[in-house]
Amino acid sequence: MRSTVMTAIQSDGFAVRFCIVLGAIFVSCAALAGYAVVSWPAERAAIELQMAQEIEQEDAEVCMGRGIAAGAGRTACAAELARVRKQHEERLSRYVRW
Repeated sequence: MRSTVMTAIQSDGFAVRFCIVLGAIFVSCAALAGYAVVSWPAERAAIELQMAQEIEQEDAEVCMGRGIAAGAGRTACAAELARVRKQHEERLSRYVRW
């Protein structure tokens, strides 16, 4: 009986190898998906921090270019730039459909 089973497995070695490869692909995809789910919040936080720093730097450059020094004047200037950015985003959302 055992030799019959072994002969069947040996004669259909392709199917066994195919199942092993398919299983390995499945496990790899599951591991990659798990990594993405776990790491995404940290990636998103890093992206948001970088964007905030870039906007702050742009605001400082524009306000300084207009002769507005640090302090209350710079705060008002940055608030006005934020308002303009928001209007721009709203305008884009009306005309551009992703």
